[in-house]
Amino acid sequence: MGRVWPVAVVVVVFAAVGVYSLKPQAGKAEAAVSIQTRLDQIPLAVGPWTGTPVVVPEKQLRIAEAQAHLSRSYLRSDNRASVGVLVLYGEPGPLGAHTPEVCYEGAGFRGLGSPYKYSPANDPSEFWTTRFETGGYPPAVVQVMWGWSTDGVVWKAAESPRLDFAGHARIFKLYLSRDVQPGAAVERDKDPTGGFLALFAKELQTAVSSPGHPPPAGSSEK
Repeated sequence: MGRVWPVAVVVVVFAAVGVYSLKPQAGKAEAAVSIQTRLDQIPLAVGPWTGTPVVVPEKQLRIAEAQAHLSRSYLRSDNRASVGVLVLYGEPGPLGAHTPEVCYEGAGFRGLGSPYKYSPANDPSEFWTTRFETGGYPPAVVQVMWGWSTDGVVWKAAESPRLDFAGHARIFKLYLSRDVQPGAAVERDKDPTGGFLALFAKELQTAVSSPGHPPPAGSSEK
């Protein structure tokens, strides 16, 4: 397998694992429609990064039971670094059912070390991050960062997301991913994902909790 398009990897994982029920969505709740509108308003230009929408097939969104989503690949203009972004919004059961360790390995990847927590500077949020690789030669390696949030502002590297968010009607799940060279050292202070996250998180926060548009009723509490 060759180079992996970061967002596409997550989509493939949804399709390969297929752990969620393929129930049709008769219609999105008002809160989900509002969130989708806000996610769509996140700019393609985020600092030195330029985004390109990545289409997620409807079947995969149904598998994930995502009621709203954002899927893009961002490219940095000065050094050509690339980061994939996938934001999902829905009920905590489906969004917390399986972590990337389970899903990626079910799709033919293997984990490279245990996930560790990443905390952005001057931010109470925490994310999990680790690497996965495919079999074959040369292997394709992808670095993945993920976390959950009840409001799209503060993110949590939850140990048991289904239990931790059981009291909430809907939550957000954020994936950031990027290709890395096989065998490349893990240099946490030089990972471009962290720099991108600092910029993108502000845009996401603005979109979902902008003045005059508080989070929709029901997005947090049941």
